[in-house]
Amino acid sequence: EAWMDEVKPEDMTETQKKKVAEFERQTTQLAALQEAYRKKQEGNLLRVKEEIRDLRQKFQDKFKRLQDQRRQVETEILKEELYSIRHCVWVNSSIDRANSLDDLLRELSDCSRQTKRTTEEVAKVRERCEQLETQHRNAQQTEKEIVASLKACLHHAQLPPETYNALMAIFRQKFPKELMKLSSERFCKHDKTSRQQQEASLEASFVERISEARRELEMMEMDVKLLVEIKQGRVEVSSPAPVNMYEDACIVHKEAIERCNEAILAIGKQKLDMLEMIKEFRRKIVMVEWEKQVLDAEARELEEKTKDVHMLRVTKEIQKYLAADGGRNVVIKQTHSAPYLPL
Repeated sequence: EAWMDEVKPEDMTETQKKKVAEFERQTTQLAALQEAYRKKQEGNLLRVKEEIRDLRQKFQDKFKRLQDQRRQVETEILKEELYSIRHCVWVNSSIDRANSLDDLLRELSDCSRQTKRTTEEVAKVRERCEQLETQHRNAQQTEKEIVASLKACLHHAQLPPETYNALMAIFRQKFPKELMKLSSERFCKHDKTSRQQQEASLEASFVERISEARRELEMMEMDVKLLVEIKQGRVEVSSPAPVNMYEDACIVHKEAIERCNEAILAIGKQKLDMLEMIKEFRRKIVMVEWEKQVLDAEARELEEKTKDVHMLRVTKEIQKYLAADGGRNVVIKQTHSAPYLPL
C-alpha cells in the first residue's frame, strides 16, 4: 500500500505493523518461489542445451557417414569409368595392331606376287637367251661356211703364199671367244646372285616385321592393365583451427538430408547402369570380333584344303586304286540289287 513508504516504522500502529509483517512474509515467499522457478528453468535450459548438443552431434555423425558413403560411391563410379577407358584404349590398340598385321600380310602377298612375276620374267629372259644362243650357233656355223668358201676362193685364185698367209692372218684377228664367254657367264652369275640376295633380304624383313607384330599382339593379350586400390597417402596441408562458436550454424531438416541422399543414390545408380550397358556392349563387340577371327581361320583352312586337293598329283598307283575301288563299288551295288532265290 502507499502508506507503507510514507509512514515510519515507529509511527505505525499495531494494525499497520501486522500488515507490514504480512507484506514482508509474502515478499519473502514470492522471492523463494521466484528462486525455485529460476533454478527449475535453469535446469530445463541445461537439459535443452544438452539435447541440442546431442542432436547436433548425431546430425554431424550421420552427415559424416553420408559424406563417406558419397565419396565411396563417387570413387567406385570413377574406378568403373577408368576401367571403361582402359578397356577402350586396349581395344583400340588391339584393332590398330591387327590392322598393321593385316597390312604386313598384304605387303607379303604383294611381294610374293612380285617374286612370281620376276620368276616369270626370268624364265622369259632365259628363253630369250636360249634363242640368242641358237642364233649365235647358227652365226658361227654360217661363219665357218664363209671361212671355208673364202679359203676355197683364195685357193682357186692361186695367190702367192706370202699374200695368202697375210690375208689369212688378217682374217683370223678376232676377239677371243673364251674371254667373251667368261665375261657373259660372270655377268649372268652376278646378276642372279644380286637378285637372289635382294629377294631374300626383302622376304626376311617382311617375316621379321610380321613376327614382331605377332609378338606385340601376344604381349598385349597377356599384359593386361589392372587397377589396384591402395591406401591414400596423407596430404601435408595445415588444418584450420577447430570451430568452437556456432553463431553461424543452422539446423537442417532430416527430410531435406534424406532427399539429398536419395538424389545422390539415384544419380549413382544411373551411372552404374550406364557403365553396365557400356560393359555389355564392349563384351558383345569382343565376341563378334572373336567369331569373325574364327570364321576367317576356318575359311583359310578350307582354302588350304582345296588347294591341296587341286595340287594333288594323280599317279598310276592312285589311278589303279581308284579304278579298283570303283569296280568294287559296282560289284557291291549289283550284289545288293540282285534278287534272293528261295532255297
